[in-house]
This record gives sequence, structure tokens and C-alpha cells, in this order.
Amino acid sequence: QFISEFNYLEQVSNSVDININSSGGSVLSGLSIFSTILNSSTPTRAIITGVAASMSSVIALAADETVMNDFGTLMIHLPYSPSGEGSSEQLDHFANMLSRIYEQRLGKTKEEVMTLLEGEEGEDGTWFTPEKALELGFISSIIPTGIQVSLKKDADEFILNKVESSEVANKLQEIAANITIPEIK
Repeated sequence: QFISEFNYLEQVSNSVDININSSGGSVLSGLSIFSTILNSSTPTRAIITGVAASMSSVIALAADETVMNDFGTLMIHLPYSPSGEGSSEQLDHFANMLSRIYEQRLGKTKEEVMTLLEGEEGEDGTWFTPEKALELGFISSIIPTGIQVSLKKDADEFILNKVESSEVANKLQEIAANITIPEIK
């Protein structure tokens, strides 16, 4: 279904945004989606709106640009067969395919990628905050959300529609830009 919808959007749009909030899924289905996005001549942007885990993290990397909400998370891990039906040879082949994609899209070595895919001792893969995903090249920017964004939009709209004085407008913009929310620990 995704591929037919994506192909339609390519025909009617100058660019395509792909919203991702997924725990992942089948490697085979994911590779089809990845290839469709990667081979598109239409500019694409993947927006990680919540979670991009497992195969959906690979799909996110197919886009020309990948961004993440400031509360989002990304996770990569070695492929496995939940049903236990996949052979170790097949799983090794999938792991090598995914590793190559991460290597090429992130500019990392095979050893660096495999360390991330394997995760810490006793863990399934590696989870990334938006800041760590940005640092490692999974995303190109973090989308700020929350009250600062809402107040800035409200102030901008007020300035455009109601205020004639540039002095008042500048003061409102300054106030909106300096609002911060304390970090929750």
C-alpha cells in the first residue's frame, strides 16, 4: 500500500514528507519501501514523529533528509526471526545488507555499525535520543516542539495580523525567543 501511495504522491507533488512512527517490521517489506524512497526523483524528507525502531530506522535513512521531533527516539538492532523460522545464514545475510545501508548512509565503518547493531551486553540493539541521532548522522536536524514553538507561532501571527508598531513586534519576538522550559529529570 505504501509504495502505490508514494508513487501517486511523486506524480502530484514537488516533494514528499514521510512521517515515521513505527516499531519496525519485516526486512523484506522494509527493503521494498527503502528502495522506493531511495530511487525517487522527487525530493523526500523523513520526519520521525515518535519512534523509528528496527526496520523503520532504515527506511528513514532512504530519504534525502531525515529529521526528528525533539521527543523522538531511534533504535537499530540485528535482524531476528520472531517465529524462529529464519536460518542463521539468512539472518546473517540480512544483517550484512542492513549494515551496508547504515555504513553508506552514515559514512561509518562496518565495525562501527556492527557495534551499534549488536548493542550493549544483554541489550537488543542501540537506542538513540534525538541529540545522539543527530551527532551520529541519522538525522540532519531536530524539530523543536512544545510551548516555545506554540508561543513563537502565536507571536508571529499576532505581529503579522494585529500589530503595526515594529518596536512592539520586535519586543514580542524577543520574549518568544527567550522562553525556555526547565529540563525534566
